[in-house]
Order: sequence, then C-alpha cells, then structure tokens
Amino acid sequence: DLAGVFRPNHPLSTRPGPRLVVDLYGATPGLVVEIDGYTFHRGPSAFQRDRDRDFCLLASGLRVLRLTHDQIMRSVDEAVVKIRAVIDAGPMEARGREG
Repeated sequence: DLAGVFRPNHPLSTRPGPRLVVDLYGATPGLVVEIDGYTFHRGPSAFQRDRDRDFCLLASGLRVLRLTHDQIMRSVDEAVVKIRAVIDAGPMEARGREG
C-alpha cells in the first residue's frame, strides 16, 4: 500500500542549508527514508555528514527514518512495517501539540 507514496533519489531544498538528494521522499507523509550501506556510511566523517543531513531535513519539517541496506535486503516486509509505523504516528507537529 506504499506504492506511489515515495519518490526515489529525490532532490530537496532544505531551509537551513544545502540541496540534498534523499533516497526516498514521501511528500504526503512528510517522510524521508535514508538507506545506509556500510560501505558508504562508515567512518567519522560519514557519520557526521549523516547527522548534518538529518538536521537539515528535520529543520525543514520532515521526519527522517534511517534503515540499513542489510535490513532491507534481509526483510523488505519488516522495512515496510517500520515505514508504515512512522507514517501512522502522524506528523511531528501534531504529536507535539497533543501531549
């Protein structure tokens, strides 16, 4: 049921900074899914770069879910369950006002 919700390798302009290309972007749920592989995301500089990206996306009002490439390859169904859980939780601003 998530078919058509996300656009792969989608460019986004962020409010606090650079234009980023994200792995999966869902405008309606306001969610970015980043898929991290160990080969490209290991080491201190890659770790910091991912945190900087998360900041820019969060400051732009988007939620960020990071999944590993291995998680997805091991079980696509489990990855979809995680994505669905974040979507079902609703927008960040709605959660902040309810409590």
